[in-house]
Amino acid sequence: VDPEPYYHACVQESCSCEFEGKFLGFCTAVAAYAEACSDQHVCINWRTPDLCRK
Repeated sequence: VDPEPYYHACVQESCSCEFEGKFLGFCTAVAAYAEACSDQHVCINWRTPDLCRK
């Protein structure tokens, strides 16, 4: 899966995020990329207890 569009979305979302959850834009973009990878049967373990908890 080409990460470029997800990278640009991440930058845009992270820079424009005005919510208290400073990683909200980042987490949304990375979750979308991970879902696209999952659709191609590639598993990405990216969530941690400190980053983008479910």
